[in-house]
Amino acid sequence: MKKKGNVNAVWLIPTAVIALVLGGIVAGLGLEIVGDVQDDMTANSAEYNATGDAITGIAEIPERMDTMGLVIAVSIILAVLVGGFAYFRMGRR
Repeated sequence: MKKKGNVNAVWLIPTAVIALVLGGIVAGLGLEIVGDVQDDMTANSAEYNATGDAITGIAEIPERMDTMGLVIAVSIILAVLVGGFAYFRMGRR
């Protein structure tokens, strides 16, 4: 008998890790590209300042990846616990 709504949260772990790794790679490459573009511009021009602001904004993303990882880990742990309790509760009926 199939149980509806049964999500195995353990399978979310590799997906979350891959998402964090790809996020770090994309942020790093984005910083490198914007930095290279900024090097080709005249200092203190509007374009130079705009790319500097973009670098500052992009740099904040990796700074918060540890928090994102913690939130994802806690969410997965809670999903496993809730799923386990629901599974054992259904088994007693």
